[in-house]
Amino acid sequence: MELKLDLHVHGELSPDSLLTIEQTAALCRERGYKNVLLLTSALHMPRSMQFFERYLGGQGIKVGAYPCDYTLNPKGQFNPRWLVPQLQAFDITCMALHEYVGMAGAFLQR
Repeated sequence: MELKLDLHVHGELSPDSLLTIEQTAALCRERGYKNVLLLTSALHMPRSMQFFERYLGGQGIKVGAYPCDYTLNPKGQFNPRWLVPQLQAFDITCMALHEYVGMAGAFLQR
């Protein structure tokens, strides 16, 4: 519970992802943590894991994923309403494109 509370406050102090990762690595070194559990939106998880594994993994810290806030149907059940265009679908598409562009940018920065 201590780590969860620290990272929650920690994340509020730093909206910049790279700075958050650097601060998290410093906190892990300071407290001797060798494993962290990354809790974030399922949509954002692949890009978050990409960054966290790159920066923390290089320092010997293992990162585990705990996705939440699923925007898709996790049970895979069909709903006829999905056949009608919805504004929310466009919003989800924009969020997904944002994540893919971020992942591509991170890949190119290697």
